[in-house]
Amino acid sequence: MSYYDTIKPRNKGAWVVHHGQKTAATVNGAAEFPALDAAGKAASLLSQLAASDQMLLKPIESRRWRKRQG
Repeated sequence: MSYYDTIKPRNKGAWVVHHGQKTAATVNGAAEFPALDAAGKAASLLSQLAASDQMLLKPIESRRWRKRQG
């Protein structure tokens, strides 16, 4: 069993992102840990894609908006 297996599931993503950033910051990090580097980049990309500019509308505002949209 590795150290990664002992990490709580909700903390694994943060671990991958953090260590991905650490490998990117070192000279040979990406070459020495290619899987971690790729996983860190993928996690960062997913985080950016998941970010949202969504706003919450009150029910009355929502109905007005839907009416205007047709």
